[in-house]
Amino acid sequence: MVHNPKRENNRKNILKKDIIKNTYLKVGQIITQIFCYYFAIYLILMLDKQSILYNYLVLLLFGLMLGYRIAMKVYDYLNENQENTV
Repeated sequence: MVHNPKRENNRKNILKKDIIKNTYLKVGQIITQIFCYYFAIYLILMLDKQSILYNYLVLLLFGLMLGYRIAMKVYDYLNENQENTV
């Protein structure tokens, strides 16, 4: 992931303000951890043999994780272009 100092400073300011905003900033870590933990349990217990619902849950969590990463890259790209035009 590309390091963006402006976004890091913004994150530090928001961290001081509110717990909801703090959770918002850590949502990427939360999604990744949930996916990793669930995927490990999925593999260890071989949940794909139990029910197809577990497969859908893995796909949903993977989609959330991937979608969040794409959204952050787009956010960084748009901010970078906006700074260049100003």
